[in-house]
Amino acid sequence: MQSKTSEGIKLILSELYGAAFMIFSAYIGMHFTGKLAFQIALTFFASLIFTVVADLLKIRITVLSHSVCISATFWVLCAVIGQMVLKNTFLIFYSAWEYMFYYDSIGMIFIVMIVVIAYQRFKAFFKKDRFLTEQYKKFYSVSSVAFTAFYIVVLIYCFFICRIPGGERVEPNLRLFEAFRWTFLSGYLDYERMILFFGNIAIFVPLGYLLFHSLKKGKRKILLVLLPVFLSSAIEFSQYYFGMGHPDVDDVLLNVIGFYIGALLKMLLDRAFKLEE
Repeated sequence: MQSKTSEGIKLILSELYGAAFMIFSAYIGMHFTGKLAFQIALTFFASLIFTVVADLLKIRITVLSHSVCISATFWVLCAVIGQMVLKNTFLIFYSAWEYMFYYDSIGMIFIVMIVVIAYQRFKAFFKKDRFLTEQYKKFYSVSSVAFTAFYIVVLIYCFFICRIPGGERVEPNLRLFEAFRWTFLSGYLDYERMILFFGNIAIFVPLGYLLFHSLKKGKRKILLVLLPVFLSSAIEFSQYYFGMGHPDVDDVLLNVIGFYIGALLKMLLDRAFKLEE
């Protein structure tokens, strides 16, 4: 009985350690707004260091999948509770939310998750251990569900919850490459423009990465072409219809590019680091 209790305590502490390092790694990267390259590098190396430490502590890979779920849940709760504090009410869905997590901050959370998942993938590949490979597949299955759920919440947060419905409709921009000209050829290459341009690419990268494996087979391949275009177009149309943003054909183009970057990364990773069957 005592052995089971101590094992349970050890399991909980391991899960909390894993969740804490993921939260901390993203948190420190969030606090260097205006220095995007430094944010990315800091978050990446912090995530890598803590993941290596977790490996040295022999924390089981299945435990880390729970940590991924806990950390994703933490950030959602952080946004919800933060809005309650800012609005001083529990009725937080009656008006648009204040932005607590801009594109760069959300990107840091994604980077942490990606580093943790990729590290375990590389470890399973290099060790050539069938048992470890099976553990990784279970870990990836749970983590990808948590990642996808968090991603959906992020899309709703960015494109709907933080925008005021019923505002004045803005005529959509239908000129291709206007975003490229505005970002790189206007003579004002600032942080805001870079975030908007690359953020529209980055926000669809996880979706392409996560869905490529399940959509690459048989007749579902057509969804690899149609899904990113349909989803991004639906978001832009809803922004126009509800008066919630600035519809832009370039946003659709950049979202689709991001989706295919994610799909390409998944394809290359699977081919370069094929796991034992």
